[in-house]
Amino acid sequence: MTDRRQFLAGLAAVPLSAAAGRSPDTPASLADSIGSVPCPDPTPGSVTNPRGEISRTPLADFVDAYSQVDGVDWQHQLYSVLTNKPNACAHFRQNQVVGDERWLVVIQIAYRSDMQPAPFGTGTHPIGVGITDLDGTLRSVAATYQPHGSSCSEGGQRSATGGTVTYSTVTDTLVEGSYDLQFRSGTVQGTFSAPMCLLCAPRPTSRTCVKQ
Repeated sequence: MTDRRQFLAGLAAVPLSAAAGRSPDTPASLADSIGSVPCPDPTPGSVTNPRGEISRTPLADFVDAYSQVDGVDWQHQLYSVLTNKPNACAHFRQNQVVGDERWLVVIQIAYRSDMQPAPFGTGTHPIGVGITDLDGTLRSVAATYQPHGSSCSEGGQRSATGGTVTYSTVTDTLVEGSYDLQFRSGTVQGTFSAPMCLLCAPRPTSRTCVKQ
């Protein structure tokens, strides 16, 4: 495996840890230098027409989504977390997981070997296929599924083995697109709108479980 592929493979594994509050040097740690300030109410996300199943678990009940960026501007990832529980950004800010919550995490990875800024982009990307544009930015996408139990214990994480993610909007405040993903134990499709989840204060270091 080349150094570039090793980098992409390792980077794609970060978002679930970041979403669960276990990733160092994320935007949460940047908020440490800002201090605690009042945070505006999160903008709700949405998932339209979710369908399909993984391991016989239907994934047709996603109702909310948010996005975050992790890394530095020349090797970073844009991840959007789709969930079957509302108030996703608010829970992320407090490092909370809801009982029986299910996450589908869609990730775009952007990398430049010359350490110049690597912008995220729109368009359709096959899972696991790196594409370098004319400016030298290598982009790849990945997706993972993470279920949780009634007491927020993590079930078996699964990675998409094929399919595509199409990004129609990528801005500093909003990520929109669609997914058509293949897993070893099923397929899922849908369309999402995932606003950036603004962090105005450090997140708690320990994750807590919210039972609903």
